Amino acid sequence: MSLRWAVAGDMTQSTVGGVQVLDLLQALEHVGAEKRQLCAAVGLDPDTLRTPDVRVPTPIVLRLFHEAERLTGDPLVGLHGGQHAEPSGPLTYLVLSSPRLQDGIRSAHRFSRLILNTLQIRHEVHGDRVSVVYEADDRALEVRHHAVEYLLMSGLRSMQRAVGDTIHPCAIHFRHADRGQRAGAEQAFGCPVRFSERDDRAVYRARDLQRASRFPNPYIAEQIEKFAAATEACVLPLPTLREQLAAQTRAMLAAGLRADRVSAARRLGISDRTLRRALESESTTFRAVRDGVLREVAEALLSSPTLKIEAVALSMGFADVAAFSKAFKRWAGCSPSDFRAQRTAASQHRGA
Repeated sequence: MSLRWAVAGDMTQSTVGGVQVLDLLQALEHVGAEKRQLCAAVGLDPDTLRTPDVRVPTPIVLRLFHEAERLTGDPLVGLHGGQHAEPSGPLTYLVLSSPRLQDGIRSAHRFSRLILNTLQIRHEVHGDRVSVVYEADDRALEVRHHAVEYLLMSGLRSMQRAVGDTIHPCAIHFRHADRGQRAGAEQAFGCPVRFSERDDRAVYRARDLQRASRFPNPYIAEQIEKFAAATEACVLPLPTLREQLAAQTRAMLAAGLRADRVSAARRLGISDRTLRRALESESTTFRAVRDGVLREVAEALLSSPTLKIEAVALSMGFADVAAFSKAFKRWAGCSPSDFRAQRTAASQHRGA
């Protein structure tokens, strides 16, 4: 049996993002829990997890950890799986592309509901220490230690990807009790670990969070933040139809689809005619909203000199460079190559 959950906007149950579940499955494979066996045990089709708005009920994810422990016999399978995590998706890329680690994690944590829609991540500053506190309004997590341990370890992995493996927490706090695994947990995190605390948190040196990312690109970061907001709209609807349409356009683009008015209306749950009239009432059109999104994304991608213009064109759904260049010139008043040259010159001037 295979199941697919697409529960966008459904706040009645606790759910985990499909991208995060896919990352989890890949991490657990590294510790000996084969993905096909795990998915078969819980009735999950991994091929469904790549769609941006697919979400998986939290109890199903917790069962994955239970099955992984059964298959491996590892009482710290969540923690050890987290050590092999290679987090992907917009939140990880937001951390990577922000100028400094602190900027990236603060931006990413604003969208923590994309990971778990009952999760809130906040920061507390105490002198030269910064605590990243994880709060989930989900009582199931209180007794499922694997999920929490994986969550904190995969968060550390994202930071290490951004600034290097030398960053480590000063302390880790867990709400759940010690099960005789303190030594293993402290070895994994490289710091003291305390159990039966009032919350789940990772404590870092403030100066470590000020470190510069190895992959900074503010233009990319800005667009990824908007992609994250677009995906979050699947969990919490946006107030205006224009914003909802822009969010859906970004979600479709992230999935490799070129938005048209009929398909966008269908995803919004309204007719093409209703969409057109509603946008008119907001003094805009489908083409204006879609092209605005495409222009912002194109400008961000062109800001990276490592991306060929052909690759940018294809990633945005254009058949060839000529079609992309024509559209871009209509939006920006210049060719993609001229825009890239201007952006490069501006960046060099700021760095002089």
